[in-house]
Amino acid sequence: DGDALSFAPRTLSFKRSIRDIAELYGCEKTLNGIEEYRKSTGLESITSGCFKAAKISVLLIDDGLEFDKMHDLELHKSFAPVVARILRIEYFAEKILND
Repeated sequence: DGDALSFAPRTLSFKRSIRDIAELYGCEKTLNGIEEYRKSTGLESITSGCFKAAKISVLLIDDGLEFDKMHDLELHKSFAPVVARILRIEYFAEKILND
């Protein structure tokens, strides 16, 4: 919320990011164009497109912590050919010690 935040849209890295993201999405090369695309396209479609463009072939999911907007392992399988769960030793150790 400080002064630096108001200058962000004028920086070279911000302008390049807008250009690159708009090119990836195939939308207007403005912040509004990107926001409209995201609203109209949906999370799953955008995620799938970004993962394909980045050539991500494996997802390692750490689901040992629970969050309110956490997606299950099955949803992630639509984004990459290989999806695996990371074993959290701390989580199991805590459960054993508490029992």
